Amino acid sequence: GEVPVTIKGKDLIQEITISGLTISTVDYISDAKAIAYATTTGTETDGTTITVSCGTSSKTGTLKVVSTEKCFSVGDIILTDGTKVSVADVSTYTIDESNKPIGVVTSAPYGGATGKAIGLQQRYYLVWAKGGTTGYNTNFIDIQAGYGYNSGSSSYVYTFEGDLDGSDNWDYICKIDPEGTLDAATNYSVFNFALSYAETAGLTETDYETGWYVPSVAEVYEVYKNKDVIQTSLDAAKGFTIEKSWYWSSSQHSDYGEVYVVSFSDGDVFTSEKNV
Repeated sequence: GEVPVTIKGKDLIQEITISGLTISTVDYISDAKAIAYATTTGTETDGTTITVSCGTSSKTGTLKVVSTEKCFSVGDIILTDGTKVSVADVSTYTIDESNKPIGVVTSAPYGGATGKAIGLQQRYYLVWAKGGTTGYNTNFIDIQAGYGYNSGSSSYVYTFEGDLDGSDNWDYICKIDPEGTLDAATNYSVFNFALSYAETAGLTETDYETGWYVPSVAEVYEVYKNKDVIQTSLDAAKGFTIEKSWYWSSSQHSDYGEVYVVSFSDGDVFTSEKNV
């Protein structure tokens, strides 16, 4: 089968190879992180020696095999009890009202890594920060992101640096703007939607009551790249329709008091004023 192998280091925007495994595609998250999708023979076991090479550098380690129950793939539907509907079974899935879907996997966890899922609801006409407020006028330095282009065979592919994980961005904003964040519904409506999502989606008193957040630009772009398989699963789970429009990220632009957004019509990454 095909499994993702997360690779961390530096200068990763070069050809990556893994001894003993055949790589089908590589997602370059940044110049310090990449995910290679490798095809296995099914005979690899714990302790199998593999070597990851990138350019002139290489690193040797051992393979750890994880049971399929603990593995998730992009497009899997997560259910309330923590189990999944495999992306391969989505076409025949029927919702069980006693064990409802809560989200769709957008990045897959293996070997204890943290995976991520998108919720089933969306809201329109929300703003990153209300005009004239501290949040609008502040350039939040610690959540700045940058990006570059990695030229592919037929198009340009974005890679990101700086703010790659948006899970703690709201905590940082609260630290910088403690007064304004007390009224998130008025001053930060995009973030307020994430903060109140569990109640909106009926997930209070479940394992998914906390942890919802506005993703970084790198995380939003990851959803864009996998939008087709994610949408198929959202449809099966009676979730929202991904619009051919742009979506907010929680990442601040590095030079201006603007933030990054991602267009889901063509994958373009650009900046927007916070109150648009």
